[in-house]
Amino acid sequence: MAVKVQGACDRKVPGGKLIRVRVEFEIGEQDKLISVKVYGDFFMHPESLIEDIETVLLENGLDIERARSKLDSLFKRPDVSVFGAGPEDFVATFETAVADARYRSIKG
Repeated sequence: MAVKVQGACDRKVPGGKLIRVRVEFEIGEQDKLISVKVYGDFFMHPESLIEDIETVLLENGLDIERARSKLDSLFKRPDVSVFGAGPEDFVATFETAVADARYRSIKG
């Protein structure tokens, strides 16, 4: 029987910017990432980039190295500008939110 759990992480990155990641998991025989939301006080252009980051994490989140690689590529696009955070900051915050969800599933 699968159980839905949520996880969260708030991280201040060097320079003082805040990244918040919220995840929802379905924990069972096959763990399934249901949703990823990213918030914070960083700046990015285009503004729709936040949705791209969420999609990359949602679609590749259980394979963290693949997610890291895809975010690196996303941040290197010539039309992308991000101030106050880098791809590794998003990955690290995401990983901690996932660990929080897994801990909550064990803790009950």
